[in-house]
Amino acid sequence: MNTQKSPAALRLIIVAAITGVDGDSLDQLNSFELPDGMLVSVISNQALYRFDLTSIATPSSVVGAVVAPGAGPGNFILIPGGNGAAAILSEQISGTALLAAAASFPVTQNQWIAIPGGTGFYVATENGGVFTPNPTTGILTYNGPDASYRLSATATVESATGADEVDVAIDTLSVLIGTTTFVSSAGVTNAPATAPGASVSTSVIRTLHNNNVVQVVVRNVSGAHNLTVPHLNLIATPL
Repeated sequence: MNTQKSPAALRLIIVAAITGVDGDSLDQLNSFELPDGMLVSVISNQALYRFDLTSIATPSSVVGAVVAPGAGPGNFILIPGGNGAAAILSEQISGTALLAAAASFPVTQNQWIAIPGGTGFYVATENGGVFTPNPTTGILTYNGPDASYRLSATATVESATGADEVDVAIDTLSVLIGTTTFVSSAGVTNAPATAPGASVSTSVIRTLHNNNVVQVVVRNVSGAHNLTVPHLNLIATPL
């Protein structure tokens, strides 16, 4: 289709809902009649979608983030921005009282290690549906279309030997654990040996792809001294 000459009405249209409204929902549109890149405003969730003619993402994996047309190729992709998109794309997972009560864990000096895991250690306090949170490990698995995110983590750390340098980082490629790789974005603190510990934060901007994992990792740079991470908060915010 010649998009420069296509009707203006086909470049931005309005529908009542994502699904469930006869003749007036996003999933009932016929994409054969639509130009690649057109926008659709959805009233029910106050969100904006872009039609991607080449998208082959699986719509059923994320309700509301990727929507298939009623007929024709491509998908409607949710655009970040506004309350409607934030409700679907945002995520927050935090440590529970079980994490706070967990014992210290051994480390190898200067090597990255996963944060403590255990049954019910973590809970999704905000879950828009585009991430799958793991309540045992605190790992987030991304299930949506390619998108840029700000990932922020705040942790409380303690060391068996006071004043150890402890680093905290966010790994989205599953490449840090077991290595001594320098991470410029990592948060750094001198962890004390007693409660309430030291608070350390880190934040990165990453483009996430379907099935990427978001994982918080730590390392004791100073020595092979046991660490404790009684508190953790991880937030994923679409840009």
